[in-house]
Amino acid sequence: MLKPTVADIVVAIAKVLCGAGNWIDPAEKTPAFWCRLYDADGELCCDGCADTAAEAMALAWIGVHAPDALWLARVRSDEVPYEVPAGWRFEVTPG
Repeated sequence: MLKPTVADIVVAIAKVLCGAGNWIDPAEKTPAFWCRLYDADGELCCDGCADTAAEAMALAWIGVHAPDALWLARVRSDEVPYEVPAGWRFEVTPG
Protein backbone atom coordinates (compact mmCIF):
# COMPACT_ATOMS: atom_id res chain seq x y z
CA MET A 1 0.00 0.00 0.00
CA LEU A 2 1.28 3.43 -0.94
CA LYS A 3 1.48 5.70 2.10
CA PRO A 4 3.90 8.14 3.70
CA THR A 5 6.47 6.73 6.10
CA VAL A 6 6.94 7.98 9.63
CA ALA A 7 10.06 9.78 8.37
CA ASP A 8 8.07 11.46 5.56
CA ILE A 9 5.54 12.76 8.07
CA VAL A 10 8.23 13.92 10.52
CA VAL A 11 10.10 15.81 7.78
CA ALA A 12 6.91 17.48 6.52
CA ILE A 13 5.91 18.51 10.06
CA ALA A 14 9.40 19.93 10.63
CA LYS A 15 9.05 21.99 7.44
CA VAL A 16 5.68 23.28 8.64
CA LEU A 17 7.04 24.25 12.05
CA CYS A 18 10.13 26.06 10.79
CA GLY A 19 8.26 27.71 7.95
CA ALA A 20 10.73 26.27 5.43
CA GLY A 21 8.22 24.28 3.47
CA ASN A 22 8.21 26.49 0.40
CA TRP A 23 4.73 25.14 -0.28
CA ILE A 24 3.60 24.98 -3.87
CA ASP A 25 0.71 27.20 -4.84
CA PRO A 26 -0.89 25.21 -7.69
CA ALA A 27 -2.18 28.48 -9.16
CA GLU A 28 1.41 29.67 -9.61
CA LYS A 29 3.43 26.49 -10.23
CA THR A 30 2.51 23.02 -11.40
CA PRO A 31 3.52 20.56 -8.70
CA ALA A 32 5.43 17.43 -9.67
CA PHE A 33 2.98 15.27 -7.67
CA TRP A 34 -0.60 15.47 -6.45
CA CYS A 35 -2.02 13.24 -3.75
CA ARG A 36 -5.69 12.68 -2.98
CA LEU A 37 -6.32 11.07 0.39
CA TYR A 38 -9.37 8.90 1.07
CA ASP A 39 -10.41 7.66 4.51
CA ALA A 40 -11.33 4.08 5.37
CA ASP A 41 -14.91 4.74 4.21
CA GLY A 42 -13.70 5.85 0.78
CA GLU A 43 -14.46 9.54 1.37
CA LEU A 44 -12.07 12.12 -0.06
CA CYS A 45 -10.56 13.87 2.97
CA CYS A 46 -7.73 16.03 1.78
CA ASP A 47 -5.15 16.53 -0.92
CA GLY A 48 -1.55 17.58 -1.09
CA CYS A 49 0.85 18.71 -3.78
CA ALA A 50 4.62 18.84 -3.72
CA ASP A 51 7.80 18.20 -5.65
CA THR A 52 8.00 14.62 -4.35
CA ALA A 53 5.34 11.93 -3.98
CA ALA A 54 6.34 11.32 -0.36
CA GLU A 55 5.91 14.96 0.60
CA ALA A 56 2.58 15.23 -1.25
CA MET A 57 1.28 12.23 0.73
CA ALA A 58 2.62 13.58 4.02
CA LEU A 59 1.07 17.00 3.41
CA ALA A 60 -2.31 15.41 2.65
CA TRP A 61 -2.03 13.41 5.90
CA ILE A 62 -1.11 16.54 7.87
CA GLY A 63 -3.99 18.41 6.22
CA VAL A 64 -6.52 15.92 7.54
CA HIS A 65 -5.35 16.28 11.14
CA ALA A 66 -4.15 19.89 11.19
CA PRO A 67 -6.06 21.69 8.43
CA ASP A 68 -4.56 25.12 9.22
CA ALA A 69 -0.98 23.88 9.61
CA LEU A 70 0.39 25.11 6.30
CA TRP A 71 -0.86 28.66 6.48
CA LEU A 72 -0.36 29.08 10.24
CA ALA A 73 3.01 27.21 10.34
CA ARG A 74 1.80 25.48 13.49
CA VAL A 75 1.19 21.83 14.40
CA ARG A 76 0.76 20.52 17.94
CA SER A 77 2.96 17.53 18.77
CA ASP A 78 -0.07 15.31 19.41
CA GLU A 79 -2.13 16.53 16.47
CA VAL A 80 -0.86 14.37 13.59
CA PRO A 81 -0.44 10.60 14.00
CA TYR A 82 2.85 9.28 12.66
CA GLU A 83 1.38 5.94 11.62
CA VAL A 84 -1.28 5.70 8.92
CA PRO A 85 -3.94 3.15 9.90
CA ALA A 86 -5.10 0.45 7.51
CA GLY A 87 -7.83 1.44 5.10
CA TRP A 88 -6.64 4.95 4.24
CA ARG A 89 -5.83 5.33 0.52
CA PHE A 90 -3.33 7.72 -1.00
CA GLU A 91 -3.73 8.26 -4.74
CA VAL A 92 -0.60 9.87 -6.13
CA THR A 93 -0.43 11.19 -9.67
CA PRO A 94 2.20 13.19 -11.52
CA GLY A 95 1.50 16.91 -11.81
